[in-house]
Amino acid sequence: MTTITDVAPFAGNRFGKVSRASSSRPIHNAVVAIIFATATTITQSANAEIQARSQSALVDSIFAQYDKPDVPGCAVAVIRDGKIVYERGYGLASLEHRVPIQPGRTAFNIASATKQFTAASVLLLVRDGKLTLDDDVHKFIPELPDYGHTIAVRNLLHHTSGLRDYYTLLGLAFVSSVDFTTDAQTMATITRQKALDFEPGSAWGYSSSNYFLLGQIVQRVSGQPLRDFARDRIFTPLGMHNTQFLARYDQVVADVATGYQPLPESGYVVDMSNWMTAGPSGLRTTVEDLARWDSNFYTGNVGGAWLPEQLQVRGQLTDGTVIDYGRGLISEDYRGLESVSHDGSFAGYRAQLLRFPKEKFSVAVLCNTGQSSPSQFAEKVADIYLADKLKTTHVIPAANAKADVGHHTAISNQNRFVGTYWNRRQGSVRRIEMRDGKLFYVRSADSATELVPAGERRLLMKGTPRETELRFSAGPSGKRTLRVKIAGVGVMQGGASDLLEVSPYEATADQLKSNAGRFYSTELLTEWQLVALDDHLVLRDPRGQETALVPAFKDAFLLDDYLLRFNRDATGEVTGFFVDAGRAMNIRFERGRDPSDK
Repeated sequence: MTTITDVAPFAGNRFGKVSRASSSRPIHNAVVAIIFATATTITQSANAEIQARSQSALVDSIFAQYDKPDVPGCAVAVIRDGKIVYERGYGLASLEHRVPIQPGRTAFNIASATKQFTAASVLLLVRDGKLTLDDDVHKFIPELPDYGHTIAVRNLLHHTSGLRDYYTLLGLAFVSSVDFTTDAQTMATITRQKALDFEPGSAWGYSSSNYFLLGQIVQRVSGQPLRDFARDRIFTPLGMHNTQFLARYDQVVADVATGYQPLPESGYVVDMSNWMTAGPSGLRTTVEDLARWDSNFYTGNVGGAWLPEQLQVRGQLTDGTVIDYGRGLISEDYRGLESVSHDGSFAGYRAQLLRFPKEKFSVAVLCNTGQSSPSQFAEKVADIYLADKLKTTHVIPAANAKADVGHHTAISNQNRFVGTYWNRRQGSVRRIEMRDGKLFYVRSADSATELVPAGERRLLMKGTPRETELRFSAGPSGKRTLRVKIAGVGVMQGGASDLLEVSPYEATADQLKSNAGRFYSTELLTEWQLVALDDHLVLRDPRGQETALVPAFKDAFLLDDYLLRFNRDATGEVTGFFVDAGRAMNIRFERGRDPSDK
């Protein structure tokens, strides 16, 4: 860079060979121009540095709750044009040993954010000519039952296969995350299922079974376990030396953050998993290595320009609907900008890699505490760096009731919104309740969000990261239909869900007794014991713990987020029930004891 000192000798015509009349003014003007340009450059550089410091301070404020010497926390990397412009670790990777989180060294289990790497491995095999996206999965996984429909590799990639989620299935079978599971056990769980949640290609349903099978396909086609294939074809070429799938659940790995969950009163408990989950989850990596992976979307060092392009191709249903989910990545609008991302949540780990392709800007956030929200953190970081490009959105503050109603419609008789609503597709039940003169959207006993009227048939949620509306319309049999829509999030990605109003149900003691008994599922190889205790029904699990069932509507009970729908024969006797668990629907239990229980 030219400096003032460099040009100063020419300013006063010190060499005495240049006529003042003929040449001094042009030289003087040129020097002034250079000085001005240099000063401008220095000022711009100083301003840029001031802005960078301001932005960094704002990022630090987002993670302030973890910037302490006695809590778990997060690592963040802010990436622009393929380079990290800010990175930092907040909190401890190990509470027991007081090891701080370091963005370049501390590796986290990134849970479902792993899926993009499994998808990339499959696509590299497609590029090698080893398989096609239209291949029937049975070609590689012949033990998978024939459900009467072709399930193609692309159905697995886009979560349009209809296969039930094996994480959910294991949970229904009382398998805890601390229990040891093998690939063989997972495969057996998936192949025992007698039905699909929907016809392949007709709908979208997130299921980790899809990516477990993709991991198995990589191994059977390439002859290498997924961990070795991904290492040789992706991680090593990109210099991601702190990234790996584990060969076994108890493998010792240096610099891995321990996962934690906060206790209600104070302190933390370790929350790790012993499940072998290579494919849908299970990858350990750092934010710096994620930055190297992010850079590949622009450099194409692995897979050329073709691989990033293929990863971002959105799925399409048989009716032509284009969904948000690509191949291990989700494409959606964030405040007017195209974004591509995938988050992760498992045990005490949370993860998010958020990319804005056109701006060549990304944020990676990895945390080792279950109370964290990396997706919201990443969006807040993007709000700082892309402030001049993002559209403003109206989000109703959670704590300012008077300001909330300001420009929203005041509606009389708000009690008419109160009711119980059932999502048939997902098996979820939600309630709208009136509490102290205010409306609330109730997901569970400890999860309720206040609502603000915005029209005769429209309500808005308060305090949500994105504007979320509830819109009512006339439904069948005089009941209402409720649609919940999240701004900027597509229908197939959970951005909109439809719920039908149902009549509330108060079960009598005799009715509860008729629902009690032992029930067995041949798909889960699991027995559930339901016990009637005075005025409520409980599930007693093999560990002796009891969980209360809450009446939802006639012969339907909520068990946390699960819904049990009871069947009765012509005499009115209960013969069994179906469990709807969101990612695994219509799991059948029949009255009777576990056949192995003598």
